[in-house]
Amino acid sequence: MAPAVVAASNTLTDGSTFNFNATYQRQRPALLFANSSILCGLWQLLRLRGKSVAGLAAGLDGRIARPFPSNQLNDLQATDADTFFLSSIWMSGYGPAADDSGNVLFVTGNSDPYSYDGVTNLQESVVKMSPTLTTVLSLFTPITR
Repeated sequence: MAPAVVAASNTLTDGSTFNFNATYQRQRPALLFANSSILCGLWQLLRLRGKSVAGLAAGLDGRIARPFPSNQLNDLQATDADTFFLSSIWMSGYGPAADDSGNVLFVTGNSDPYSYDGVTNLQESVVKMSPTLTTVLSLFTPITR
Protein backbone atom coordinates (compact mmCIF):
# COMPACT_ATOMS: atom_id res chain seq x y z
CA MET A 1 0.00 0.00 0.00
CA ALA A 2 1.34 3.44 -0.94
CA PRO A 3 1.94 6.03 1.81
CA ALA A 4 -1.01 8.35 2.45
CA VAL A 5 -0.76 12.12 2.37
CA VAL A 6 -2.49 13.62 5.38
CA ALA A 7 -4.62 16.61 4.48
CA ALA A 8 -7.32 18.38 6.43
CA SER A 9 -8.99 21.76 6.39
CA ASN A 10 -11.83 23.34 8.28
CA THR A 11 -13.89 26.48 7.81
CA LEU A 12 -13.60 28.91 10.72
CA THR A 13 -16.42 31.08 12.05
CA ASP A 14 -15.45 34.02 9.81
CA GLY A 15 -15.49 31.87 6.64
CA SER A 16 -11.69 31.63 6.36
CA THR A 17 -10.02 28.23 6.01
CA PHE A 18 -7.70 26.58 8.51
CA ASN A 19 -5.42 24.03 6.83
CA PHE A 20 -3.52 21.21 8.47
CA ASN A 21 0.20 21.97 8.36
CA ALA A 22 2.56 19.15 9.32
CA THR A 23 5.30 21.70 10.02
CA TYR A 24 3.37 22.93 13.06
CA GLN A 25 0.85 20.22 13.97
CA ARG A 26 2.04 17.25 15.97
CA GLN A 27 0.62 13.95 17.08
CA ARG A 28 1.00 13.41 20.80
CA PRO A 29 -1.67 10.84 21.70
CA ALA A 30 -1.37 7.22 20.67
CA LEU A 31 -3.16 6.04 17.53
CA LEU A 32 -6.50 4.24 17.59
CA PHE A 33 -7.24 1.43 15.14
CA ALA A 34 -11.00 0.76 15.01
CA ASN A 35 -13.46 -0.20 12.26
CA SER A 36 -10.59 -0.57 9.75
CA SER A 37 -9.70 3.09 10.37
CA ILE A 38 -6.70 4.75 11.97
CA LEU A 39 -7.52 7.75 14.17
CA CYS A 40 -5.27 10.22 15.91
CA GLY A 41 -5.40 13.40 17.91
CA LEU A 42 -3.24 16.36 16.94
CA TRP A 43 -2.13 19.57 18.51
CA GLN A 44 -0.47 22.56 16.91
CA LEU A 45 2.56 24.49 18.07
CA LEU A 46 1.74 27.72 16.28
CA ARG A 47 -1.33 29.06 14.58
CA LEU A 48 -0.57 31.72 12.00
CA ARG A 49 -2.94 34.11 13.78
CA GLY A 50 -0.74 34.20 16.88
CA LYS A 51 1.10 31.97 19.31
CA SER A 52 -1.43 29.32 20.11
CA VAL A 53 -2.37 25.68 19.86
CA ALA A 54 -5.26 24.14 17.96
CA GLY A 55 -6.42 20.55 18.25
CA LEU A 56 -7.50 18.33 15.38
CA ALA A 57 -9.12 14.88 15.36
CA ALA A 58 -7.99 13.13 12.20
CA GLY A 59 -8.75 9.76 10.64
CA LEU A 60 -7.62 7.60 7.77
CA ASP A 61 -9.54 4.77 6.13
CA GLY A 62 -7.07 1.94 6.71
CA ARG A 63 -8.39 -0.17 3.82
CA ILE A 64 -7.58 2.39 1.11
CA ALA A 65 -5.15 4.73 2.92
CA ARG A 66 -7.32 7.77 2.30
CA PRO A 67 -7.86 10.53 4.90
CA PHE A 68 -11.40 11.09 6.12
CA PRO A 69 -13.04 14.07 4.41
CA SER A 70 -14.41 15.03 7.81
CA ASN A 71 -11.37 15.60 10.03
CA GLN A 72 -12.46 17.94 12.83
CA LEU A 73 -10.79 21.02 14.26
CA ASN A 74 -11.68 21.45 17.95
CA ASP A 75 -11.58 25.25 17.87
CA LEU A 76 -13.28 26.84 14.85
CA GLN A 77 -13.18 30.36 16.25
CA ALA A 78 -11.47 32.79 13.90
CA THR A 79 -10.64 35.40 16.53
CA ASP A 80 -9.98 35.47 20.23
CA ALA A 81 -9.16 38.48 22.38
CA ASP A 82 -6.10 36.68 23.79
CA THR A 83 -5.11 34.77 20.61
CA PHE A 84 -5.42 31.74 22.86
CA PHE A 85 -6.52 28.99 20.45
CA LEU A 86 -5.93 25.77 22.34
CA SER A 87 -8.46 22.92 22.67
CA SER A 88 -5.79 20.44 21.62
CA ILE A 89 -5.85 16.68 22.05
CA TRP A 90 -2.99 15.82 24.42
CA MET A 91 -4.29 12.95 26.58
CA SER A 92 -0.91 12.39 28.30
CA GLY A 93 0.15 10.17 25.42
CA TYR A 94 -2.88 7.87 25.68
CA GLY A 95 -4.92 7.46 22.51
CA PRO A 96 -8.54 8.08 21.62
CA ALA A 97 -10.94 5.24 22.45
CA ALA A 98 -13.83 3.61 20.59
CA ASP A 99 -17.10 2.36 22.04
CA ASP A 100 -19.00 -0.75 20.89
CA SER A 101 -20.66 1.25 18.08
CA GLY A 102 -17.32 2.49 16.77
CA ASN A 103 -17.81 6.05 18.01
CA VAL A 104 -14.56 7.83 18.90
CA LEU A 105 -13.93 9.36 22.35
CA PHE A 106 -11.12 11.72 23.30
CA VAL A 107 -10.31 14.51 25.75
CA THR A 108 -9.41 18.05 24.72
CA GLY A 109 -6.98 20.28 26.58
CA ASN A 110 -7.14 23.72 28.00
CA SER A 111 -8.04 27.00 26.33
CA ASP A 112 -9.14 30.53 27.09
CA PRO A 113 -12.05 30.15 29.56
CA TYR A 114 -13.84 33.09 27.94
CA SER A 115 -14.01 31.55 24.45
CA TYR A 116 -15.69 28.24 25.33
CA ASP A 117 -19.13 27.75 23.82
CA GLY A 118 -19.36 23.95 23.36
CA VAL A 119 -19.97 24.33 19.63
CA THR A 120 -17.13 26.23 17.96
CA ASN A 121 -14.63 25.62 20.76
CA LEU A 122 -14.52 22.23 22.50
CA GLN A 123 -12.02 22.73 25.29
CA GLU A 124 -11.48 20.87 28.55
CA SER A 125 -14.09 18.35 27.41
CA VAL A 126 -14.65 14.67 26.85
CA VAL A 127 -15.87 14.48 23.24
CA LYS A 128 -17.75 11.63 21.55
CA MET A 129 -17.70 11.68 17.74
CA SER A 130 -19.16 9.45 15.05
CA PRO A 131 -16.79 6.75 13.67
CA THR A 132 -15.71 8.83 10.64
CA LEU A 133 -15.52 12.09 12.63
CA THR A 134 -18.46 13.67 10.80
CA THR A 135 -20.47 14.61 13.88
CA VAL A 136 -19.95 15.51 17.52
CA LEU A 137 -22.46 13.17 19.17
CA SER A 138 -22.04 14.41 22.73
CA LEU A 139 -19.59 16.10 25.04
CA PHE A 140 -19.05 16.61 28.72
CA THR A 141 -17.40 19.76 30.02
CA PRO A 142 -17.02 20.14 33.79
CA ILE A 143 -17.83 23.54 35.24
CA THR A 144 -14.82 25.36 36.63
CA ARG A 145 -15.00 28.25 39.07
